[in-house]
Amino acid sequence: MIKLGHPRTALFQLLATAVVVAATLVAATLSSVPVAADPPTTCFRKVFQTKMVKAACTGTAAKPGTQLDAKAAMRKFVADHKIAQCAECHADLAPKYPLKDTALKHYKDLGGE
Repeated sequence: MIKLGHPRTALFQLLATAVVVAATLVAATLSSVPVAADPPTTCFRKVFQTKMVKAACTGTAAKPGTQLDAKAAMRKFVADHKIAQCAECHADLAPKYPLKDTALKHYKDLGGE
């Protein structure tokens, strides 16, 4: 015959288990809270050959431009002109995005200023 423990012991074990489960859920929730992203960086370039990138990088007094703004402007241009990939004009990507020798001509041929 199996001897059961005292009813208070069983209640204590149940309560302890509930506390452990609750603590685990709280820890899991806190560890999944997103951390604030790094603030957007300013553009690497300081001399601009196109109006579009200059406008995106310099922005306005109320909202200065960032590297993300320039990237968004270029992505829109790429999509609008059905350019297959960034590597058609850029020799490398972040953080400097150096241009290939033919990039500016290609941009202007597509109507960019």
